[in-house]
Amino acid sequence: MMKGVIAMCLKDLVVNKFGADKWAECLKNIGEAQDTPILATSDMHDEVVMKMFQTACKTLGISLQQIADSFGEYWVCNFSQKIYGTFYRKYGNAKEFLLAMDRVHVDMTTSLKDSTPPRFDYKWKDKRTR
Repeated sequence: MMKGVIAMCLKDLVVNKFGADKWAECLKNIGEAQDTPILATSDMHDEVVMKMFQTACKTLGISLQQIADSFGEYWVCNFSQKIYGTFYRKYGNAKEFLLAMDRVHVDMTTSLKDSTPPRFDYKWKDKRTR
């Protein structure tokens, strides 16, 4: 299961980079109504989200690798800034942010029913690693 926030980001990416008409075409191609709501905290089956990505690839004429790269860049540089900005601003640098992610995900499980976010385990190689 994935959270709806992944599908929300894909929608945002397609609409902002390719146009709302392309997103509407994607939805049509997977048999979804254009007004189908996507909620950030809703659970979505992996197969459904992957079908959205695959349909976006076909609709946009790009490879899965290209959309994955675009999604990653868009998530970090645009989308996550809007919805998770408080988390970014809370930490002084990337290392602090990354080290806090496991704790953030553990805390999320207390407020989101049936939430199973990824867990992270860190091992710092040496003192020179930044």
